[in-house]
Amino acid sequence: MTSRLQATSLLFLAAASWTVTARAADRELHSFEKVQLTDTYFSEGANAGDINAIAESQFGNVSAYGATIHGKYTGDIVNQAGASIFASSTVGSLAGDQSAGHAASFGTQMFGGMDDAGTYNAGSIASHAVVTPDGTGTSIGSIAIAFGSSIGYNSGILRGTLDNVGSIEAAASADFGYASAYGAFVSTRFDATITNAGDIRADASATGGNAFAVGSYANAVHQTVSYTCDSNGCDYANPIIDVDGGLSLPRL
Repeated sequence: MTSRLQATSLLFLAAASWTVTARAADRELHSFEKVQLTDTYFSEGANAGDINAIAESQFGNVSAYGATIHGKYTGDIVNQAGASIFASSTVGSLAGDQSAGHAASFGTQMFGGMDDAGTYNAGSIASHAVVTPDGTGTSIGSIAIAFGSSIGYNSGILRGTLDNVGSIEAAASADFGYASAYGAFVSTRFDATITNAGDIRADASATGGNAFAVGSYANAVHQTVSYTCDSNGCDYANPIIDVDGGLSLPRL
């Protein structure tokens, strides 16, 4: 019995040794070539259907975004003919609360530190923000703000272009509060361009409050930002900002 076990073990080891040797002989080392197509990153979104974003709350803060692009280098939004993007936010106010309801809505939004951002609309973009009129007793009044198509709001985009051949609509309502509506909005550091061959509508209403509506808004501060750098790195905490006037081109 003992000799059989030993013989079996020797055969197994021999087979195992042969198998390892055979794999080592067949082994090949492959080399690969790395090809960089581009050194930048792109954020792109195209819509050929229907996009609906609806946010509702009894009280508090609500926001709705139909289509959003956040990029580092470049970004594009395309809303094709026959397509639609709709965003709606609705909120009420809680009696006795310090702040009334706040509602924000963006049909399309592009933000971030992009070099170039562009939106092309041949379809329909609509944005509605509503705060119901029940926040009159609060110390901070109700706020409703709606953007039909926005590039660069609260952002650092360098150049932005909005081309509209369809329809863009923004509507904000905040009775006894503050209502603001922007149909087409482009705010950048260098160049801001809005071209319109379609329809742009902005509607703000605030019974007993304040209302502000702008159909097409283009603003560029032409702000150059640089940093002091040495062998130890760059001082990003203390930017050097030079403002020399920008180029804003609303082409209506």
